[in-house]
Amino acid sequence: MSVLVTLLTFVDIILLFLGFLIWGQKNYYPVYFTNTIAVLAGPVITGTLYSLSLFFSLDYEWLLCLPLLMIFPGIKYFNDKNIRFTFPDYRFLWIVWVGILVFLLFTERWGGWDAWAIWNLHAKFLFYPESWTSMFHPNLAWSHPDYPVLLPAMVASFWKAFGGIHAFVPAMVSMIFYLLILYVLYSVCKPYESVGILLMVALLLDVNFINLVSSQYADSFLALLLLLIVLLQTEKPANFHFWSGILVSVALSVKNEGYVFLLAMSIYMFLYEKNRISAFMSFFSGLIPLVIPALYFKLVFAPTNDLVEGQSVSVFDKLLSPYRYFHILRFSLETLFTKYYTFVLLVILLRKFNTSIKKEWLIPALIIGFYLCIYLITPRDLLWHMSTSMKRLFHHVYPAVLFLLIKNIDLVAVNDFLKNKYLSLTGNKT
Repeated sequence: MSVLVTLLTFVDIILLFLGFLIWGQKNYYPVYFTNTIAVLAGPVITGTLYSLSLFFSLDYEWLLCLPLLMIFPGIKYFNDKNIRFTFPDYRFLWIVWVGILVFLLFTERWGGWDAWAIWNLHAKFLFYPESWTSMFHPNLAWSHPDYPVLLPAMVASFWKAFGGIHAFVPAMVSMIFYLLILYVLYSVCKPYESVGILLMVALLLDVNFINLVSSQYADSFLALLLLLIVLLQTEKPANFHFWSGILVSVALSVKNEGYVFLLAMSIYMFLYEKNRISAFMSFFSGLIPLVIPALYFKLVFAPTNDLVEGQSVSVFDKLLSPYRYFHILRFSLETLFTKYYTFVLLVILLRKFNTSIKKEWLIPALIIGFYLCIYLITPRDLLWHMSTSMKRLFHHVYPAVLFLLIKNIDLVAVNDFLKNKYLSLTGNKT
């Protein structure tokens, strides 16, 4: 049976990859968005099917047959001569090669603390269908069994395909998220060669960013999803609200912070969409399919979240405490200026080459605002909580903020400026 699972898993991933590539071209989506969705589709869908097989005690092999049904409505497109498969240019292939080396240099076997104590530990429980609910034992409360299971299910589904538990699988999954973030940001800058190369060099040298993406945490997955959500809201391709809903539903199936994404997107759409009813209907039609299993897990299996369980009447006193506001602001600024210097560099460029500020800035701003509000009422020690989590929360919005900075900068002027600086340093003349 393991051979059948292996065959079906990789056939599904290949078919979904090709199917979404063709779908993106037929609907004129940005190439980099289409390629990214095509890469993510297989692991996300097989991971979702694997989690459903656990929730409802279904045969995973039969569920893996469902994606094969897409070949029948899609087969007529495979012979379409207008379909063209595009590949990254040689410069990005070099960036990918360097990025893989950097990732392998910084990552550890089974990842950092959260990876082996939460995500990979949960994946090991999910790998054994007959006893996966043992992860909810009270003695394992420190491993956050209330967290959604999509990422562990993705890892476990690959372990099923490979026939055993292997440390390279969660590292491979995390590296895919990392490379896709680089790919999207590079593609946005691609027409402006100097800007794209400078940004990639900055990210490849960004030690905090590399440490977080190589830690094998779920936070890089959330960062990639928010980047794609903001990209959709900025570029506005066909059915962008529908696809934003799908991406938000994936986010809340990955971590509890996905519900903050949902709240931020709802507020943003309410404020800026003229046809709110149509926009919300499209958004929630994309949201519902993955929200249902995520909510089912929360209601049926998951214990109460520790942040919710720890609330008491002292919440009102915390909201009125100047001490908490001061330290949250201090710690936020300290984290920003010591960990996210690529952001600071782009802000300087924005001031010099600014064109306009886009309304999409509200999405990451709301998300960070809600995160900081959680610190106000946290039942844990405030300074400890911020020291262990704030840089990861900033990491969620970091790629999306870089994208927005790029979209707000006059890239033609920046590209010419960098070229002139390079020529002046080398002694050449234009």
